[in-house]
Amino acid sequence: MTDYRKILTLLLERRSYRDVAEVVGCSHRDVARVKQVIAVHGVESAGAVSDAELAEWFSDGRRRVSDEYDQPDLARVLASMRQNRHFTLLLVWRRYTDARGVGKKYGYSQFCALFADYVRR
Repeated sequence: MTDYRKILTLLLERRSYRDVAEVVGCSHRDVARVKQVIAVHGVESAGAVSDAELAEWFSDGRRRVSDEYDQPDLARVLASMRQNRHFTLLLVWRRYTDARGVGKKYGYSQFCALFADYVRR
């Protein structure tokens, strides 16, 4: 993910697009985007910009996508798997997709990835 605060700081130090892109490891398009925001909002200091403002100015929409999906109860899944060794992720996923829910359903591979992340934590 692009570090927009770092780009902002370097641009305010009057560094070139090429230097900024090389230091941060981003595209010239990202640098131009930040430069445009500096001009529009009249930013003079990177410290004066809050994290919330950065998130608003450079949102990529990723957070909104996960809200569209019906979230599985992974704690309950783990408890059920511990009680019954024949209770597999495939069985859980099939029940999850068959259940009525508000949003979209995760595919099997994403469901397994979510469960693996939950177990790691």
